[in-house]
Amino acid sequence: MALRLLKELGSDKALRERLVACYAIGWRVTPEEIAAYPHLHMAQGVDDTGVIITFTTEA
Repeated sequence: MALRLLKELGSDKALRERLVACYAIGWRVTPEEIAAYPHLHMAQGVDDTGVIITFTTEA
């Protein structure tokens, strides 16, 4: 649900500016989703904001 909200509401700049981070634990974000929704950004460092933090536990 968190990723769905980010995809649907991501075009709203005011909402994006308020996002600290989306913790989508146990879910993955595919390269295709990143390409289709350029406002989605994966965390790269500890000080990043407005990003997605995720990891999967599946093989």
